[in-house]
Amino acid sequence: MGWTETNWVKGTKIIDWFREICNHENEKVKIEVLDAALVKRKHAYAAVQQLSKETGEIKVFAITALVSWSNRGYYNFCYKDMDESMGPYMYDCPERILDLLTPTEYEYAIEWRKKCREYHAVRKAANKKLTKFNVGDTVVFKHPIRFQSGHTFNSLQVISTKPLKFTDGGTNWMGVLNRYHIRRATLQANIKEVIPTGQGGIVKQTIIKPNKSKCPVYVDEFGKKHTILGWACGAPKSSWEWYATEINDDGICFGYVMGFENEWGSFSVQELNECGINLITDPDKLKDLAPPIGWKVA
Repeated sequence: MGWTETNWVKGTKIIDWFREICNHENEKVKIEVLDAALVKRKHAYAAVQQLSKETGEIKVFAITALVSWSNRGYYNFCYKDMDESMGPYMYDCPERILDLLTPTEYEYAIEWRKKCREYHAVRKAANKKLTKFNVGDTVVFKHPIRFQSGHTFNSLQVISTKPLKFTDGGTNWMGVLNRYHIRRATLQANIKEVIPTGQGGIVKQTIIKPNKSKCPVYVDEFGKKHTILGWACGAPKSSWEWYATEINDDGICFGYVMGFENEWGSFSVQELNECGINLITDPDKLKDLAPPIGWKVA
């Protein structure tokens, strides 16, 4: 079965969507959705009750769906649905949905439910082994952790436990505390020690900078040469582009910015990263970069 494209009305709950496509009643049967859940905005699950009006028999089975949202106008939502008897391969169905299901004779459904239970059992076992953190603790890593923004840390401080967030102690140009997220499983494998609140500080971050001699050189409209150390693009969200000619140790860049106006100015690697935009500093990826409008290759 292929994907179905349709319109998703902003504010719609996943359970209401399932009810719209699943709820049905005639003289023989009544079908209704009891509960539904959306996991990671990729997988959707529903517990569906089927009542036979002739016998009074009630069965509750699962419906699964791969889902995806886009910015394609009216058809901004697509899905691929199947019931559990067809052998879905997503196993992160919430336990509250599984608990509502009645016994089944379908082999694929039995196997799917088993794998879902195993998935949750593994996660629970892993969570029991994870280190518990308190706000203010400093986590020292076995090996430096590098983020896509280019920032590298030997340690970070916990500022939130639910969800787990860290800070380097610095702030952006608006004075907002820098925040970083690390998956617990990844973090657990790289912990050297945890220093309780007040007993240690954060090891200063380092920024991995590119080899300037290998970066592309462009000539602007006035004939001045500029070496591009980093580049970022806001597409598909926007047409903005950032060309960094300087990058300091705090991740603050100076360079040429193309947006509503094309002008020189400063911008932060951290702020770009918070918007889902990465600054590319790898010379091998920058070598084929097109120069800004009106510029040319040196």
